Amino acid sequence: MTTCTFASIRKNVLRNIHILRVENKFSTREFAQATNLSETTIRRAEKSYRSRRPYNPQLSTLVKLSQATGLTLDDMTSSYLVRAK
Repeated sequence: MTTCTFASIRKNVLRNIHILRVENKFSTREFAQATNLSETTIRRAEKSYRSRRPYNPQLSTLVKLSQATGLTLDDMTSSYLVRAK
């Protein structure tokens, strides 16, 4: 049984934001437009993931990412990103 902490969930979400953007070859601006989020939000999330600075995405941010990517919230918080088909 694995222990799931808020810190590990946050880390997974921030990593998955970066993975989704890079794998789809989106610029920060394009990904922001596709997810209906601001470029600042995307940059802050990715910078936080790389630098380990705390950034806590709001639930509304996760919902927008989920809707835009076709992933469930469970997928977005997973340590293993399950891609939408």
